[in-house]
Amino acid sequence: MYKCKICGKVFSRRISLERHVTSSYGKEKQRKHCPILVYKCKYEGDKRFSKRSLDKMYIVDKKSTPMMKEILKVNKKTLLDTMRFYGIKLRNISEAAKNQIERDGLWNKGLTKRDHPSIMSYAKRRIGKNNPYYTAPNFKERQKRNILILKKARKQSNNNKNPASTEKRMARILDDQELHYIRNFSLNFYENGKTKWRLYDFLVEGKLLIEMQGNYFHANPRMYDKDYMVVIARAKKKTSDIWEYDDHKLKLAQSNGYETLVLWEDDFVGMGDKEIIDMVRGEI
Repeated sequence: MYKCKICGKVFSRRISLERHVTSSYGKEKQRKHCPILVYKCKYEGDKRFSKRSLDKMYIVDKKSTPMMKEILKVNKKTLLDTMRFYGIKLRNISEAAKNQIERDGLWNKGLTKRDHPSIMSYAKRRIGKNNPYYTAPNFKERQKRNILILKKARKQSNNNKNPASTEKRMARILDDQELHYIRNFSLNFYENGKTKWRLYDFLVEGKLLIEMQGNYFHANPRMYDKDYMVVIARAKKKTSDIWEYDDHKLKLAQSNGYETLVLWEDDFVGMGDKEIIDMVRGEI
């Protein structure tokens, strides 16, 4: 028989006692009971779960709660309830990241695929046709299946065969030619201690990045001078800043081994589908 040393209730099984202690602590207004790990420490003498022991692991030894859970062989929620009961202040995400760096260090010292030799070597091996998407077995079958799935999805979402939107029109042209592409493809880069990214309208056949640049939102230099202020989402942007941003995107793509094609809105609307696809295939 197992007797609760707080309220005196008797149970035939150990698990029933533990459930009683845990659930009572959650339900009682006066909080007579306590988390089960505190109960084990206070009433059963298991010093692994004392405030001093948990303080040492978490604050002095800089262990994370997942690490502590594995060491103590307990449920994480049960552990967190115990630490909150003791008043141990838990780290937020930012503090947890700093703690991990202080404890384990940075394996790459903050370097990225553009300046760390081993990462650069690995990243270059995965560019274009060397990407696992292409090198994994049965690529042709997977590509055909993906093209059919994407075409079906786009037809369901856009029944207009001659869309006014330049991006939708480009998607239709690529679909008709059965060229594989990814919309809103992202490339990351490291700047001022932070990881940032740039989005590109289309990645075609894993090697060509296409940017569909609207006359207004990208400040077509044939229409706007460098000091003109463009209003985007209620924020004013100088055209020269927009051009610098777009130029950085192109250089980032080229430094990662991709071909680039920029199509301005006023040029694109005046081009026929054949002229566009010939240009795309020529770049590929």
